[in-house]
Amino acid sequence: MSRGAVVITLAVVAAVFSADLCAAKNLVWRGGNTNFNNADNWDGALPLESSDVASVDLRSERAYTSFISSETYSVGSRMKLPMNGRFVFQSDQAVVIKFNEQASGPEAQFKGPRDDIEFSFNCPDNWRIYRGTSLDATTEPPREDDDVFFEPDSSYHVFSDAPLTNVASLTIGHPSTAGLEIEDCRDLPAPQFDGLDCSRFFINDETACTDEFSFNDEGTRACMYYNSCPTEEQAAEQAARLVEGAQYKDAEIQAAAATLDTVNFQFDLAVDALSQNEDVRAAIDAALQDEDSLAALAPAMLPDLNGTSFTWTVWSLSAAYSDMTLTLSGVATAPRAAFAVPGTDPRLFDPTATLTLANPTAGVDGAFQTETRVLARVHVAALASAHATADALAAVNTTCADEAACTQIASVVQALSKVDKAAGSSFDTSMLVSTVCKDYTCPSDPDQLKAAIAQALGNDTTVSDDDIAALAGALTGLNATDNGDLQAFLESDNAIAAGDALNTADAAVVAAQPITRTIISDPIVFGVHLPALTLRLLVNTANRAAFIAEMKQRFLAAVAADEVLGMELILSTSANTGSDSSTARRRRAAGDDANVVVELIVTYKVTCLEDLCDALVVTSDHPSYQALVAAANGAAATIDPQAYECFITTLSSGAIQIDDLPSSSCLYDRARELLAASGGDAAAAYDALIAATTCGPAGSLPTGDCVLDVAADVVAQIETRVQNAVNAATTTTSTTTATKPVISTSSSSTTAPVTIAPAESSAASVGVIAGGAAAGVVALIAVVILIVVLQRRGGSRSSGKAGTAVDANRHVVAFENPMYDDPGLNPAMVQPVYEAAGDKPEEEGLYDEPAFTVGLNDKTNPIYQSNEDLAESDYDNIADSEDDGPDGTGYLDVAPEVEDE
Repeated sequence: MSRGAVVITLAVVAAVFSADLCAAKNLVWRGGNTNFNNADNWDGALPLESSDVASVDLRSERAYTSFISSETYSVGSRMKLPMNGRFVFQSDQAVVIKFNEQASGPEAQFKGPRDDIEFSFNCPDNWRIYRGTSLDATTEPPREDDDVFFEPDSSYHVFSDAPLTNVASLTIGHPSTAGLEIEDCRDLPAPQFDGLDCSRFFINDETACTDEFSFNDEGTRACMYYNSCPTEEQAAEQAARLVEGAQYKDAEIQAAAATLDTVNFQFDLAVDALSQNEDVRAAIDAALQDEDSLAALAPAMLPDLNGTSFTWTVWSLSAAYSDMTLTLSGVATAPRAAFAVPGTDPRLFDPTATLTLANPTAGVDGAFQTETRVLARVHVAALASAHATADALAAVNTTCADEAACTQIASVVQALSKVDKAAGSSFDTSMLVSTVCKDYTCPSDPDQLKAAIAQALGNDTTVSDDDIAALAGALTGLNATDNGDLQAFLESDNAIAAGDALNTADAAVVAAQPITRTIISDPIVFGVHLPALTLRLLVNTANRAAFIAEMKQRFLAAVAADEVLGMELILSTSANTGSDSSTARRRRAAGDDANVVVELIVTYKVTCLEDLCDALVVTSDHPSYQALVAAANGAAATIDPQAYECFITTLSSGAIQIDDLPSSSCLYDRARELLAASGGDAAAAYDALIAATTCGPAGSLPTGDCVLDVAADVVAQIETRVQNAVNAATTTTSTTTATKPVISTSSSSTTAPVTIAPAESSAASVGVIAGGAAAGVVALIAVVILIVVLQRRGGSRSSGKAGTAVDANRHVVAFENPMYDDPGLNPAMVQPVYEAAGDKPEEEGLYDEPAFTVGLNDKTNPIYQSNEDLAESDYDNIADSEDDGPDGTGYLDVAPEVEDE
């Protein structure tokens, strides 16, 4: 065969292999099981008839099901049963359990369900691809197009802590025959599949594959899949998928939030919600019932509502009042983020629906709704204040000759009103002025008046010193000796009523005045689904500034804050942040063994109405919290933080290795750049490189501490490499050679001389490289040819004898501990090893499976006997019933077939 023909064969094989991985597959579980006769499930000897175990302990902290195949077991003097669970006995042959009081061996402990990798649904090592007559290894976990099968005559414990798992179908049975197809995760038999969280595990449900749970698969969005036991290359690819998914979601949300919408709005504000003061509410009611006052409200509000600091335009605004409710309606245009309720997805916002208001103390109004509410309260309060003041002054002005006199009398009745309320019914204030001001001519000394008022009120008065001083100040210099109307007014209830109205007017204005408040948020925990590598790099000095700058803008868009005063980033673990305990295992299921999250604490300033400020405090249950988590995830993915470039080549696995060392050639290049920029300052170049590299790939924090602790010997090696690079760069900078030196990476001494030699290029070196490459191609072709030959030789064999029918009445029975019956078990879910499968003779032994090499391990699973790694394995169909294994399952103990010479 010519070289060209071989290369074509290689390309074809590679294409077929690649297409096979991407195509929908039938996957059969070959991971761990909870079978009684599986030696891997025991600490101690498997209690077969030949064993000498003193007792058997079957207890476990978690309920489980264990399949007990036909066999004779010796359990010593006793069996310790679990509190709950199920034992399922195979019944086509006898299951014998012997007790032996004389047994003297150790106790055998059944391990029960455990969260080891061989039980992980998302580990491809636990699955085999069904190809009709064989089961082949796969390098990918189950994906959205794959059909997965769990065979009968076995018991399982399966878990998945991946953020999302979606498969096309899940069947209890063989791939080529009818089985029990599970349509919903919640219908999976308990307790074998209790480790699959149905909020994250789906069967044929594409609706779950959205946003960060999807990735770009050759131009289309595909459902995210997670590999819990990835290779280094797969881990890097998986990390890239996670970041791309977060970027996609963030881009979608940002685009939706920026969409311009024109909406109709109708905001109903109850008068009770405008003030907590009953007198103020009464004043508001009175003002809004005045047609002229109400007509002036909308025109006064509109310019403020269209202020230059806002992102919206209000095209029309009208006000109506009825039954203690003010209604503001109109049309506005704004980016969707201004209208959407905090914490909701802006993509789901319906601009055709009329925009309304929510409970003001719940913090669930959009920015436009919140600002409209605040401005409405300010303008309504001003309207009520003006209305109340006008009524009060109308009464006052009948008693005074000029504006100055009227202003003083207004101050007097306001102060007199406060004294009257404080003194209560125990004191008559109608004669107080005439008592302290002889002939209604008041002294010009406020202290003298204050003493006189206090004496008149008595020692037991409840009136405060401030109110007494206010009245004394208002009365100072008043002369009403010749004004009988004023004297009569001050002694009447009308004076107190006017004073009450004026105090109410002031209270209305004060209650509607926004205040400025500084708030510190609760920790905003994000990054649960992002790679730990991304999060570790995010908090270091090289990347955190870019993230904070981006996140400040996002925070202001999500929370009605005036300014972000500061942001603190803390690298943490889910255990420290109150996240659910399965996060660590979810990280492992996503191919990341680090349980890392980031806490974001924000200090910000808000302008708010005093009684509504608490609605702007971001806590974990605040409506904006989840939106801020999504915004932080999106910002982190958008920033896509990177390690210092000299470490990049060491991060191909998608995870940081703390003992990674920077590239010597890269350090040399950076040193030359630094020397050129600093005029040859070697010390400055050394310091700059040390600052960038001494903390390893994760970098340093603003405190100067490393993100992750780096061993002292690794730090020493980094320092040596940096020093060597600076020395080499210094030497070459001072010479005229243009060739790049070869840098010694020896770490034995930081002051050792650096060996520099010109880099050579010759035909001989090219020939070695070319020759090496050619040799590699030849070797690879040889391997491909060998595989093709073996497959052809295997495929040319006879398929063997057809399987004969087995006992049609073969069945299994279930046994449960009657003393510890679990009342919570659903009788409808009790399936004696899946009754829907196994009632047809042709279901027995559909194929043989490659597994462990014979003789390498004396622990074998009798249900899955196999011949993996035998070069000449032949995958025959099931033989006649007389060849069945001792457990009656129909699997053959196939030995390698001897080729004819």
